[in-house]
Amino acid sequence: YGLGAAAVGTSVIFALLHLVWAPSRETGWQLPGLTGMGLVLIWAVVVAGGSLNLAWGLHAGWVWGMTVLDTTGAISYSGRVPTWVTGLAGKPLAGLLGLGMLGITALILAAG
Repeated sequence: YGLGAAAVGTSVIFALLHLVWAPSRETGWQLPGLTGMGLVLIWAVVVAGGSLNLAWGLHAGWVWGMTVLDTTGAISYSGRVPTWVTGLAGKPLAGLLGLGMLGITALILAAG
């Protein structure tokens, strides 16, 4: 398979593996975003010349950042913005802002 097919297939597997951590009804809304995250991480590997270091760092930073924000209560949803913007079921990757941030990350990787 070519890089595109391998990237999409691997990203879908990456997304599905996240169902292990939470029930599918809580994580299911994130599957498209998680697939996009997988594609961004693969793009990071391509940009880094095949090294996994940048992708590992991005993933670790995202997980660390979300953990800190969740455990400290730094983010609270007011309900003034529709959930499709902020993330369905409080999951950022299930909303427009989270997907936009992934897109910005991809653009930064492409520019660098």
